[in-house]
Amino acid sequence: MIKPGAQDGSNDGVGVGINTSNLEASRAFYRAFVGLDERAPIKDKLLGLTLYPYGRGETTLYLYHAGNNAHPDNGSAGIQYVVSDSPLADAKGKARHIAVETPLNKLKGFDLITVWLNDPDGVTNYYAQVGPNSRTARSQAAGQ
Repeated sequence: MIKPGAQDGSNDGVGVGINTSNLEASRAFYRAFVGLDERAPIKDKLLGLTLYPYGRGETTLYLYHAGNNAHPDNGSAGIQYVVSDSPLADAKGKARHIAVETPLNKLKGFDLITVWLNDPDGVTNYYAQVGPNSRTARSQAAGQ
């Protein structure tokens, strides 16, 4: 999805679209579990769909339901979140019976703790806690 009038190379944001089999379940997941801001639905005349946007900063997730959804978008869609507490995301997921794709894991040598949780259609929601000794943190501290 591209914002109308966005200029090439601009900072107009990123849009991610996910075809869902159950809009209400997916909307509840991204609103209540992930905590994204729910925005007003958008009628997309070109696609003939209603898009349900959820945002955080310059990124917008668009949920929609197209066709019979015999094959929901669980192979081509995925979202990564950099968080301060991956074990907390894991605990909340377990308490709410969210499907776990890859259990809580500390990657040796990377100062990274991750858990991969699935939305109602199996789309990966990857939570990464970046520690102070990680390559990412070191490069950010160096201003790169």
